[in-house]
Amino acid sequence: MSVRNFLTFIFLSAAIISPKNSISEHKINTLLSSEIMQLYSELSRLPFDNLPSALVDSLVIQRDRGRLTFKTGTFYLVKPVLGKVTAAVFLGDGVFELEPPTKIERQQVLKFLDKDSLHENFSAAYLRFTDSTAHELKRQLSFHVAKAPKAVGKLHKTISKIFLEERGLNIASEILTDFVNNSEGNLFSAFLEHTDPDLNFPNYYIFTVNNHAFEEVSVSQFFPKSYNKLFYTVCSFHKQSDYDGEQLPDEEQSGESAAFKITRYKMNLDLKKNGKIKAEVDLSFITKIDSLRILTFDIFKEFKIDSVKNSVGEILLFIKEKKQSSFSVILKKAVQAQIKEKVTVFFSGKVLKRVNNNFVLKNNIFWYPRYGYLVPATYDLTFQYPTNYQVVSTGEKIKEWSSKNASSSQWVEEDPVLGAAFGFGKFDSTSFETMDSLAVKVYSTPNRKKKVIAKVAADVTKSLNNFQNLLGEYPYKELKIVETPTRLSYGFPGLVFLSALSFTRQPEGVMEALRGHEVAHQWWGNLVGWQTYHDQWLSEALAAYSGAIMTQFILEEDEIFFQILEGWRNDLLNKGHIGVSAGLKRFGFSKQDLSKSDGLKAGPIWLGRRLGEKFPIDYYLIIYEKGAYVIHMLRTLMRDFETGSDEKFWLMLADFVKTYKGTKASTLDFKKIVEKHTGQNMDWFFEQWIYGIDVPTYTYSYDIFKKGEYWVDLQVSQKDVPADFKMLIPVTVQTDNGKKNTQLIDMEGAEKFFRLGPFKSQPQKVTFNAFDGVLARVRAK
Repeated sequence: MSVRNFLTFIFLSAAIISPKNSISEHKINTLLSSEIMQLYSELSRLPFDNLPSALVDSLVIQRDRGRLTFKTGTFYLVKPVLGKVTAAVFLGDGVFELEPPTKIERQQVLKFLDKDSLHENFSAAYLRFTDSTAHELKRQLSFHVAKAPKAVGKLHKTISKIFLEERGLNIASEILTDFVNNSEGNLFSAFLEHTDPDLNFPNYYIFTVNNHAFEEVSVSQFFPKSYNKLFYTVCSFHKQSDYDGEQLPDEEQSGESAAFKITRYKMNLDLKKNGKIKAEVDLSFITKIDSLRILTFDIFKEFKIDSVKNSVGEILLFIKEKKQSSFSVILKKAVQAQIKEKVTVFFSGKVLKRVNNNFVLKNNIFWYPRYGYLVPATYDLTFQYPTNYQVVSTGEKIKEWSSKNASSSQWVEEDPVLGAAFGFGKFDSTSFETMDSLAVKVYSTPNRKKKVIAKVAADVTKSLNNFQNLLGEYPYKELKIVETPTRLSYGFPGLVFLSALSFTRQPEGVMEALRGHEVAHQWWGNLVGWQTYHDQWLSEALAAYSGAIMTQFILEEDEIFFQILEGWRNDLLNKGHIGVSAGLKRFGFSKQDLSKSDGLKAGPIWLGRRLGEKFPIDYYLIIYEKGAYVIHMLRTLMRDFETGSDEKFWLMLADFVKTYKGTKASTLDFKKIVEKHTGQNMDWFFEQWIYGIDVPTYTYSYDIFKKGEYWVDLQVSQKDVPADFKMLIPVTVQTDNGKKNTQLIDMEGAEKFFRLGPFKSQPQKVTFNAFDGVLARVRAK
């Protein structure tokens, strides 16, 4: 789905046209742009005076797994636009029922509603559709024209306003685009209003079936007057035919059909000290469908679209309402598939936030027009800015020049990358080199201590060198490190933004891990992307774990690394550590941070960004911490305990990079690579740790005895997990001659006995779950 749909989980319906109006006598692909704008105007202002109405008695509309029963009340068909009805309003008593297809989605419904399926009463319904809904209603009900109550028009206006102001979605524009691009007939949305006696404000449920979306079916919940989050995704899944029982569908076979693909951005950007950007961008694209007439782009809602032109300089009409997080461009004529085209967009807005002498983009993803989910493109960026400021951008700096009043620079990235960004402000620039003579440039706030800059650069270069040795060649010509005046750090291809905290505070281990994490994103996220939001965990978990490992390499000790593991474990199993906020612990969240968290019950790793729908911290808890711990468990399973070598693990990750370099990988892709290098079917591991939420509790005891040689009898019990849960647990036996013998025991079931040995020397110590190799609660009996 498009990036906007990825963020909001909803794609609203479209309209169908009829040949009863004079304008519709034109073929769709020959409509004048002004006629298309007229359609938009009519779809935006649907008439709500005298409407066809019908009494209802137990009418049912079934869409995929969702069942809408309109028990008693009245249906109103909104007057047609060019002969076709695209909306209906119901006032009365109704019930919405839906049972999600998988255990994961039922868990999500339970998280939000305290029950695992939906059976929701509603007193009003606002339907938008391009499918057969109007025909079904006319076939089953007897309509007659009558004066509609004010509640009908009010519902339309309320919902349209809610989604424009709160979600940036323009319903009428979505309808128009779907119709004009010849994709009508696939969409159905029901906005259901109900009053919960336990709440003092109305609730809305939004049930959507969109055959063009990545996940075609979704249910969302909206609280207009909430002081917290307004919008929640209750469940989202593929259409019913994609599922085989409880099995998850093959994500590689699922996905939206893109209307076009942007291949290159050529931008000119004028940056002002007042935070305003004035921009001109040439968007080169390839069409993917026939009869493409409207292009819809995502953009930060605070931008204003000034004008749009086609490749020959003709002015194009466009749609962009205030607070809309997208805009739609109407082409002069329909374009067929596989045609290369270009449009030029002129836009502006005060979207740079000033902090001291530096600036931060208010939105570092949608600061330019985008379309599609993580689509690689090339970039040619030219900036103009005040003479005493600097710009540091994605790409290679081709040239730099100055005039009396402004400075300019051009940056080009000829290899397709997943995104671009820039830093703007006053910087001190310091250059360093890696062992392979790669340039590392640090752009810091003026007057930072040279010692601090050297430490930042040292950590970055050591991380870069180690990752190159372990994962494969760094794919870019240089690495630019830019200090950003925020608490957040993030990376783009060849460009890392490090929080100012990294230049002012130096708690040992914390900053090494942070810098290693962000450098690792050059491989995890930039070089190897993720296929869907369900797979983004790969990027963050691998980067988080890579950052933790860098503390071993940079500090040349293991203690900090195992403290990081302990911090993650405390967060996941004990709701944080009471000493973190007091500075007694360096890693993990405090109990206060996690007081608003569902913990492990937030959902499985596979759920991705939806983990943070209820409590935002749960996304970081599960994706960054549990995800990284799962990577650690894989490392433990693949370790050669005789030599202590992790070569097998690193060869696996290097193979993953090599195989999916420049592409987007799925969880299934990663699983295949793991299986290739472990030599075993890993269904059990991924089902438990990626798609599951259970964490085991182990209680163990052991006896040491001598019978010819020495032996250890180990008794282990397992609980808090399903009966078929299994895990390979490392156990280390240290003998009195100082030798350590580690082996994996195969634990399955409630209780199991293991005999370890023989040992020539007497065992002195038995370490259960050595190397913290399994995320688990462990108790000695």
